[in-house]
Amino acid sequence: MYRLDVSKDGNLVTGLIIDLMDGTSTTIGIIEVPNNYGKLNNSKGFVDEYSHGHNQLKSCYDIGAQASMFRNPLGDNRILAKQRTYTSGNCNNIFVVHAACNDGECINTISNLNGSIPPNIHKVTIRNSQNILVEEVAAALNYNALIAIKTYDGSWAPKIYFPDANKYKFKSIYIKSNASYPSTLYFDNKQLRINKSEKLMFVSDGNEWIIQ
Repeated sequence: MYRLDVSKDGNLVTGLIIDLMDGTSTTIGIIEVPNNYGKLNNSKGFVDEYSHGHNQLKSCYDIGAQASMFRNPLGDNRILAKQRTYTSGNCNNIFVVHAACNDGECINTISNLNGSIPPNIHKVTIRNSQNILVEEVAAALNYNALIAIKTYDGSWAPKIYFPDANKYKFKSIYIKSNASYPSTLYFDNKQLRINKSEKLMFVSDGNEWIIQ
């Protein structure tokens, strides 16, 4: 997690990157603004979860808890600047990330769900005793970063087919079985049986479906 700060002291404008995990900071630039050029009109800041490559988080729902607060700056020690905040990205779920402002500050928070799924996640419709086809799972993944398939007595699927993982990189499928009968999952030319009370989280790495 990183934060970008922009500040002005006299005629010097400084850009600073702060690592929110360990508190270290790095100055990325200092710009001298001539007195006859004018004043700093506005500034922008952001908080970014920056895990890529081998350090990529296994799921949007495994981000550690974080919080940051930005107080409204004062111009000439008397004019209170206005602020706004928003969230964006693949983890833009209201149960994971939150952003809000009041008259004096803006606050960004990230909730740690410990790998569980929030209640507003899209759930695939199950027709009892009928298979869940590739097309049904693919249609749900086309519009959602995470989908859930939950079986129980009266809403059970004997076979569940996954689409190709290479089309859904970083997207996730959560499976939970509460049915008396097992279901068989078909993915990456493999078969896996899931029994009652078991749950699994699959994440696509762009090549295959990885069990978390």
